[in-house]
Amino acid sequence: MKLIRNASPMLLLAVAAWLAAVAVQPGEVGSIDTKRRLQTTHSFWTSDPAVAPGDYPKFGLVGRNNEIYPWYGIGQVLAMLPSDIVGSTLARKIARPADYDEFREVFITYTISPLLCVGAVLLAFRFLLLLDFTVNQAVAGALALLFGTTF
Repeated sequence: MKLIRNASPMLLLAVAAWLAAVAVQPGEVGSIDTKRRLQTTHSFWTSDPAVAPGDYPKFGLVGRNNEIYPWYGIGQVLAMLPSDIVGSTLARKIARPADYDEFREVFITYTISPLLCVGAVLLAFRFLLLLDFTVNQAVAGALALLFGTTF
């Protein structure tokens, strides 16, 4: 207990956010939007197209050399890139070929979602401190974001 009392509030918030994200994460990409972004991520370092052939013309824009490109930004795509590379490499070595894509998606989900959750909770904590809330109030506010909202 002495160790917990001496730990910084940011460390305790980070651990709580990470544990909550891992416990709540369903292990799936979750939406067609995220699946499409993962397709784009995979295209950055493989020969796969940025937009799956069946998605156009409902999704995507014709660009240079008549290639089909997604119409959204690349922020989430870049955030998933390192996990996609590592997850794909592990999937080739560990997973059966039939389970390759599922393993890769689960790996990416369980590495990216907790990091984003921890980052957002710590950002909320820091923001509350900048608004001159006390440390205890800022911790309570960050935990309220984590457990009291749909975040």
